[in-house]
Amino acid sequence: MRAIPRNAQSSKSRTDLSNRSTAVLSHFKAAKEFAVQFNFDYCSSKYIAIKNNLDGLLTNTIKLRELSDCYGDKNIANWIASWLVVLSNKMDFSISPEQANTTSILILEELYMINIAEFSLFFKRLLKGDYGIFYGKFNIQTIILGCKEFRMQRGRVIAKMTSEEQSKLI
Repeated sequence: MRAIPRNAQSSKSRTDLSNRSTAVLSHFKAAKEFAVQFNFDYCSSKYIAIKNNLDGLLTNTIKLRELSDCYGDKNIANWIASWLVVLSNKMDFSISPEQANTTSILILEELYMINIAEFSLFFKRLLKGDYGIFYGKFNIQTIILGCKEFRMQRGRVIAKMTSEEQSKLI
């Protein structure tokens, strides 16, 4: 499964990872260890001060793409699925494993470029209803449209940055 866009040459080996990826791997050898630590509640608390897209961008935390390079797309999609399950519990609606799995892959495809702080902000906004109301029922389209809106908001913030500021985000 290759959920996130990459050119054929850019598949990274463990020796070719970013500094952030290397740091994460040194602390969490397996995806499960990472997922247990960086769960919905932990990240909501850790990134509580993140109120807007610029704040999230400037945290310089590891990106979903980099996490996929560390642990593989399937493991990161599973991590995202766990967040969807917690979200559904907090919003008092049910989500089937198939819905969680399908939606997590689509989220990874749509938001592979964002970092964990931004990811937490996105889920906070979903929980608050910023991207639509679920009316007690899980709705994949609401989440994916939310992903697209989040990406557009993020793009507008990046477009206002200088080239030098933008280069720091890579």
